[in-house]
Amino acid sequence: MVKRFLSAEKYYLFILIFQIVMMVFFYRHYPYNQILVNNKEVFIPNGITIKNLAEQINFNLSRGDLLDTEGNLVKKRRGFAPKIIVNGEPASFKSKVYLGDEVFLKKGNPKIEEIIKQEGVVSKEINVSGRGAFLVFTSSGEDGKKLIFRGKESLKIVEEKTIKQSTTAFVKRTDSRENGVALTFDDGPGRYTIEVVSILKQYNVPATFFVIGKAVRRHQDIARQIVSLGFTIGNHTYSHAKLTETDALSIIDELEKTEDIVIRATGIKPKWFRPPELQINSDVVKISSALNYQIVLAAVDPSDYKKTTPSAIVNRIIKNVRPGAVIVLHDGGGNQKSTVSALPLIINSLRSRGFQFVSLDQLFEKL
Repeated sequence: MVKRFLSAEKYYLFILIFQIVMMVFFYRHYPYNQILVNNKEVFIPNGITIKNLAEQINFNLSRGDLLDTEGNLVKKRRGFAPKIIVNGEPASFKSKVYLGDEVFLKKGNPKIEEIIKQEGVVSKEINVSGRGAFLVFTSSGEDGKKLIFRGKESLKIVEEKTIKQSTTAFVKRTDSRENGVALTFDDGPGRYTIEVVSILKQYNVPATFFVIGKAVRRHQDIARQIVSLGFTIGNHTYSHAKLTETDALSIIDELEKTEDIVIRATGIKPKWFRPPELQINSDVVKISSALNYQIVLAAVDPSDYKKTTPSAIVNRIIKNVRPGAVIVLHDGGGNQKSTVSALPLIINSLRSRGFQFVSLDQLFEKL
């Protein structure tokens, strides 16, 4: 019937076009086809997406992982993307494949993280000598500089290069040439602090209280009373941590937390710092100095924090005291009844031997 209305040439052209359309339709809609995947014949549903094709043939098309320079995993699937080529052209996960297509799939390769360069500090060494209560820098020394090469994601250090050597700081432990002695009290404020303050005020004796940050948090009113009565407050860390067994960041945290609490409670920034157990190392000296603290230890320690009698405390002090000495006692950290009872005896005994009680500042002036 079509031939009746068309010339011969048009009729055969129509038949040719019709055959082509039917072939394309058949090509696109035939339910199964054969393609080449990485040069291997694969029989799959016609028009399948690359994603489904990869799942059907168990081919991993995920990104590669991000690795450090030693091959350790930093982050999953943060490496190079997989490569998908269909008939010589880049394709995506959503691309569809048909009969006769040639597909090339390459899984994502791992990627080595980028290395970044930073400038760091070569910390100076601290050389401490002597046996006194006060620490004084005789040579400040200087930090050096270094280049640090580290992974951008893992922050793992790959290499370090020193570009400027550090120089050693020298610190001398020394006692004062002042004829007087200074009383100091550690580990408060607590239940015995008010009694100690009252006795000191009664005998007109200056003193420094090295407070624990968490104790000040509980007894802010006592801390304020210490200051209002003219006594000095020093920093004794937040938790009485043994700083010689603590990392640098924790040392900073112990001092700064206590400082903040004391300032909020009293309005005063402590000048003096005493490390717990009178123990120091290079980090303790360096960090406290950087935070503008003057370290003071003690020349006389009667161990009043141990279970002992008032007379034993007095005798230990009398036996070891000398002009310029810093004496350490305790108003917190436990039962300090013996210290409270011994305090008037200590004051009277030392005064009867010609000693005057002075502040740490007065001792420090005559180093």
